[in-house]
Amino acid sequence: MKENCIEEIKQSFLDNKDECWIFRKPKGKITNFFFDFDGVLLKECSIHESAYAWMIHSIKFNLFDIDYKPDSIEVSEANELRKILKGKSPKDKLDYMIHAFSKIGDLNLSYSDLNTKWMMFLRNYIIELYGKNPRDYLMGGSEDFLKECRTKGNCYGLTANFQPQAEWLMGFVGLVSCFNRVYGYDLNEVQKASKGLTLQAVISEKNLRSENVCMIGDGVPDIQAGKDNKSYTIAVGNTLENSIRVMNADPDVLITSFQNYSVVRRLISLL
Repeated sequence: MKENCIEEIKQSFLDNKDECWIFRKPKGKITNFFFDFDGVLLKECSIHESAYAWMIHSIKFNLFDIDYKPDSIEVSEANELRKILKGKSPKDKLDYMIHAFSKIGDLNLSYSDLNTKWMMFLRNYIIELYGKNPRDYLMGGSEDFLKECRTKGNCYGLTANFQPQAEWLMGFVGLVSCFNRVYGYDLNEVQKASKGLTLQAVISEKNLRSENVCMIGDGVPDIQAGKDNKSYTIAVGNTLENSIRVMNADPDVLITSFQNYSVVRRLISLL
């Protein structure tokens, strides 16, 4: 079935037509929805590539200037690096970059300090891009889908952003009221950070049943987090390359995007 689906996915992108593939139906009624942010609710638009480029430059020269703007070559290099580091813990990401790029070895900065500087660059960059119209930062159709899910149960943010940044992001785009709570990585507990462990902790803390939980994300780590916790999984493709990548992670549902309301309604009726 999924072999045939690849050809259908390719055709949907050629036709510029949103589609949804349902590989398995939920085992129970979905009443708890966990949303990744980047690529699901928020546009990617090279923000994180620029942040990686900024951190690499900062580590190279041991100069953490949040007003520094990486050039196109640095952003291109960072794009390749992000593919390697995607899904790793914040500590693993920083360790990799420090080992690969630092000219002086130990930077004499704590992980918390480094992550705070990284977070502040991201925040400034997002304000520069979307400060005049923050809602332009939202993925097309994502707010409607989120609000539809809200009518069916509880909605939570589950993101690889740090907790202060995660809360700030939802405040920036005006979606705070849609969530029961937003979960991000703790600036100080960087070693333990992973979406799977965070989801496991929330399910345990709130005494949720896995068959009533749905994880919605655009990356393999999101789908794996849901599967590790025996929860329903919805993958958001966005591009042809990413659609095939996340489909190979074996989600229960693959949707190209939330922009086509009729497709979204079909998905919502399933849940």
